[in-house]
Amino acid sequence: MSDELARLEALQVHRNILLQAPAGSGKTTVLAQRFLAALATVDEPEQVLAITFTRKAAAEMRERVLLALEGALPATQADISRWQELAAQVHAHGARRGWVAAELPTRLRIQTIDSLAHEIARAMPLLGRVYANLNVIDVADELYAAAARQALRFGAADAQCRNAVEVLLGRLDNDWGRAQELLAGLLPSRNRWQPVLLEHRPDELADRVAASLQRIAAETLAEAERVLSTPLAAEGAQLAAASAVHRRDAGHPEGCWAAWLLPDASLAHATSSVAAWWAKRPTRRSVI
Repeated sequence: MSDELARLEALQVHRNILLQAPAGSGKTTVLAQRFLAALATVDEPEQVLAITFTRKAAAEMRERVLLALEGALPATQADISRWQELAAQVHAHGARRGWVAAELPTRLRIQTIDSLAHEIARAMPLLGRVYANLNVIDVADELYAAAARQALRFGAADAQCRNAVEVLLGRLDNDWGRAQELLAGLLPSRNRWQPVLLEHRPDELADRVAASLQRIAAETLAEAERVLSTPLAAEGAQLAAASAVHRRDAGHPEGCWAAWLLPDASLAHATSSVAAWWAKRPTRRSVI
């Protein structure tokens, strides 16, 4: 479908559309024109609602619509004739419906998702269990931290969740602050992971996490293997294996270094070599 044909199709307001296009390709223009086309079909202007993610996008769309209705778009504006035609349709329809032209700008509903949710909550305080003034919070870090803290406390007190909380804290050396920080960090992107949690069983989620970790480990090891030259990697593996034998023979207690006692230990990028790479990591030593 050509770009021009897609733009015309978008003006068919009786049809639902999904508009996908790269940045700077004119999505705002198409949506603003669709908004005008919809205005020319409704009984009241408030029946047409446009919602966006950001105030900037809402303001830009509103400005385009108002300039078109006021006939103030510059002559150099792309698709100027289409803008003029759509504005004329809105004015003619408004005259038939008895709309007051001067009031039209205040009756246009072009807003953010946050402001729409705020409007709905204020309109139904009892249903939404809201009994105080509401505010839209732009930076929700404190709320995320409070939610994470409450989730940890609830989990520690709940019989079904207590084991999961203990496992999490055990991995973090019982650092509640770090656990809270990690949970709070997940909340801004909850729209991506919440559906996955709701749609999959716990065992399926475990398999997905394991597969992701294996992929990340393989990619990281492949990058490490690429950085190291083949002779250097071979020499490092030889030294690590010899060192492990000496430590075993000297009676050292076993640690991660014991991975180099296995006959297949290597610095390959296979995930089976993770233990060998980990055992070869630098360690901190104190000099006295």
